[in-house]
Formats: sequence, structure tokens, C-alpha cells
Amino acid sequence: MYCERTGKFVMWMHLDNPTRTYAGAGVAVSDTPQGPFSFLHAKKPNRLDSRDMTLFQDTDGKVYLVHSANYNRTLYISELTDDYCDVTGLTFPVLEDQMREAPALMKRDEKYYMITSGCTGWEPNSALYAESEYLFNSWRLIDNPCEGPNYRQTFFGQSTYIFYVNGQPYLMLDHWVPHNLQGSGYSILPVTSEKGLLTVKWKDEFYGIKSRQ
Repeated sequence: MYCERTGKFVMWMHLDNPTRTYAGAGVAVSDTPQGPFSFLHAKKPNRLDSRDMTLFQDTDGKVYLVHSANYNRTLYISELTDDYCDVTGLTFPVLEDQMREAPALMKRDEKYYMITSGCTGWEPNSALYAESEYLFNSWRLIDNPCEGPNYRQTFFGQSTYIFYVNGQPYLMLDHWVPHNLQGSGYSILPVTSEKGLLTVKWKDEFYGIKSRQ
């Protein structure tokens, strides 16, 4: 995430030990998105474990860390400081005891949407999206937004981030290859919102770029 106040690109990342019992977050900064990045610190945000995570910037410029905690039982939305390098202490649990991970957020027509994955290890599962009129309250799970072949397995991917190009939101999916992690890759798919319903349709190719499934 680029911070206009400091002129730095700020990266939040998951950190862990070989037994995956630490489950913390790390922060690094750089003058360019390509790096090199300088590592600042490791921590457990608001004394919570942090597993799958994403960053979300609201329309007022505030940035939030969204991460699964309590061994993936609950997602937390945590406000970041003005330099995006730490949490302020303001945090709120959402989708409590729903066992969701891989959050990806967007805001459309004054409503927040969050696409998440179930917790099935390396095995793909159906994505679900939730909606709320308030970032810190009343999130409701709605349905699987995916349409197309293998939609019940989220196209054999998992949500990771939503970004905009010319006002159009796109969802990044990561495709894990457990036996060859270096061969893992991403798909980028357009997200539509019509009459309050979120849809992610599979496209084999758009703008001359082939999707991966």
C-alpha cells in the first residue's frame, strides 16, 4: 500500500515458524513497489494471531489490516496508523466462529463487500461473500459470487485482494500447487455488482491475458 504521507510503499506479510505456531505479521517499507524493502518489525497485531491477511483502504483514506485470527475462527479488521506501519489498537471481530480466511474487500455504492474462503487446507472450496453497510459491524454472509466452470472450487483458487483499474474492481486469486509452490500462480477476474449482488465470472482470457485455472 502506498502512503502519500511518507512517500513509502508499505508491505504487510504473514510471518511464521516451521511449526506454524507463531502466526504473526511483519512490516517492511520501500521507496518503490519493486523494492528493495527494509524490514521494520514483526508483531502480533493487537495481541492476536495473524494468518491469511489483506489490506483495505477506505474511501476516506484510512487503511485497515484484515486478518484471520483465533486459529482462523474469526476475521478481524484492525485500523492502521497514518504511516500504515502499525495498528492503532482499534480492532473489531467480524464473521465470528465462521472459519473464514483469505479476505478480499471492496466498497461499492456505500456498501462494503468481502470475499472469503473456507478453511480446507490445500483443497479448494466454495468462496462466499459477505456484505455490510458499516466496516466494523453487521457483516452477513450472502452466497458464492463465482460463476463458470469449477465455480464451487473458486476456479481452483483462493481470494487474496481486490484492486481497481479505471473504476472497475478486479479480484486476484492465488492458485496453490502444494507439491511445487514455485509453480503456483494467479488469476485476475473482474467483479461486478448489480442490484446489490456480487458476481465473479470466470474468463479464460481478457485484455489479451490468459487466466490460470
